[in-house]
Amino acid sequence: MSNLKKLAVSVAIGLALVTLSGLPARAAPVPKQAIGIWSLGDCGNPDLAVLANSTGALVVQTAREQTLVAVVKAEWVAGSFVLTTEEANEELVLPPLEQFKRCEFLPPAVSVPFPEAVAIFKRLDEIEAACVGEETNFARCATVALEVIDVTGDGLFSQSELSRGLRALGFFLGYRMALDVERETADAADPSRWPPMVPLSMVYVGQILGTALGPLVAGNLIQGYDYDGDGFLSFPEFMHDRIPETGLQGVIARTALEMSPGMLSVFMKSLGSVFDWLP
Repeated sequence: MSNLKKLAVSVAIGLALVTLSGLPARAAPVPKQAIGIWSLGDCGNPDLAVLANSTGALVVQTAREQTLVAVVKAEWVAGSFVLTTEEANEELVLPPLEQFKRCEFLPPAVSVPFPEAVAIFKRLDEIEAACVGEETNFARCATVALEVIDVTGDGLFSQSELSRGLRALGFFLGYRMALDVERETADAADPSRWPPMVPLSMVYVGQILGTALGPLVAGNLIQGYDYDGDGFLSFPEFMHDRIPETGLQGVIARTALEMSPGMLSVFMKSLGSVFDWLP
């Protein structure tokens, strides 16, 4: 990217860093056409990249030869992403989406060491919708969460698949730990940095823990719940001794318990549309 273009991008990002009164009232969920990976600059080496699902964004920025990341809430206003912190007291309004390029991948600095976290973040809004809120129940939450890590789609969860989920969890735990450290040293931080941005190098602690402990935890899960001794964890085994809830969701849970692994896989993949009908 030319120096002139980099300067233009930097100015655009700088001008976009604003706090707008009354903005939440006009914000909407991220539309389907805006979900995906977007970059300001070249896809392989952007100044700013955004992986957006319907409710959140994984932001990657290259600044002063350092890669910074943030995991934030995302909304949509007038053709632009509006990113907010967990406390919702600061907002970052990105340039209009038409200034971004759609990409197939995040920068290698993130996509290579953290592929599991990237893959699961793409569907994190599905897990959040199933597991957060007053209407949540255990059967619904567990079904969606397990389906996300079921790589083979057979309704059975191997040690590798469970470890994959734990490695992804390591990224998010590492980010939270790094964010806490950055907040404690806020006075020494770069004043131009948006608060949720943390150096990617600080996130590796969680990834290392997830990689090291993942197989051990996954093995213990299988050993604890593998009642038929086939070396895999299934949803019926995981739900054993748990009383399904009443109503339509209880029917769904009981049906899942009685299904064969193959039928369960098909059933799990269809739950997304069923859940949209639930009150």
